[in-house]
Amino acid sequence: MPFLWFFPMAVPSGPPKPGSVAELLIDRFDRYKQHVKARFVTPHFKRFNRQVLLVDVLTPLYAGQAAFEDTARAIAEVTRSMAAHKIARVCVAATKADHVPELSRANLSELVAVLARDATKPKTSDSVRFKTVASINSTQEGLGKIGNNDVAVVKGMVDGELRPFFVGQVPSIWPPASFWERKFFQLPVFQPRPYDPASGVIPHLGLDLVLTDLIGDLL
Repeated sequence: MPFLWFFPMAVPSGPPKPGSVAELLIDRFDRYKQHVKARFVTPHFKRFNRQVLLVDVLTPLYAGQAAFEDTARAIAEVTRSMAAHKIARVCVAATKADHVPELSRANLSELVAVLARDATKPKTSDSVRFKTVASINSTQEGLGKIGNNDVAVVKGMVDGELRPFFVGQVPSIWPPASFWERKFFQLPVFQPRPYDPASGVIPHLGLDLVLTDLIGDLL
């Protein structure tokens, strides 16, 4: 389908020049959104009244201001779509909670709430919850050294080696301008812990709390 042939492109503000590549890309992207809404979003989501919105906050946070603000716009669009379908309960969950030490997860939850709060304002606090989750907990808590100071880190397997990872300061508010002056880095891709058939359990973070918030009243 030719309307799927589009890609991100930096363009000046204002209407694109007629006949330009920018105009073509904008047109294709608009038609793509109409297609997805008509063929997928409307027929499927209208049947649901409980939704989980998974948000990767950490990746755009450390990719830079443009990526972070783009994520905020995407969240606003999705939550507005949910509101149009009269979703009774929504859980907005920040993923990759296992990349963050336990003491910083509250900040991660607050940050995803900041990103989604404006779009979910019409709803009550009982119908919208904010959580942090990891479908598979691939790390363990630990301590690392920065200079002479001990800092909380997580340790996980990367390329077959157990390595510490320091996420830095996770803001609980919209990051100030000074935050974006720091050097950004790529988040590691941790290997899942080996599955222990004796326990029959795959370790996770927060999935039980998400389910309790969404469907606990129905059980």
